[in-house]
Amino acid sequence: MEWPANSPDMNLIEHIWSALKKELFHRFPDTANLPGAPATVQRILEERLQLIWRDIGADLLERLVQSMPARVDALFNRSRWMVHRVLKWGSR
Repeated sequence: MEWPANSPDMNLIEHIWSALKKELFHRFPDTANLPGAPATVQRILEERLQLIWRDIGADLLERLVQSMPARVDALFNRSRWMVHRVLKWGSR
């Protein structure tokens, strides 16, 4: 199966990044305005993200993996619809 060039819904890491970012700003609202030198900000972000990563747990990862068959079906159905539509439009 070929993957679409730009399909974040099929890329599970995008969902993990989203969950990390959401939780980061939820737990640490000051994240967008951290003071200090870049090295200091990087250290603080690393510490915070490691805490959040540990707390995310396997349940999120398992849910994402379990969602893949439905995602593949949706992609396949959407692709088939697009091919049908293009062929129909091209025959006019």
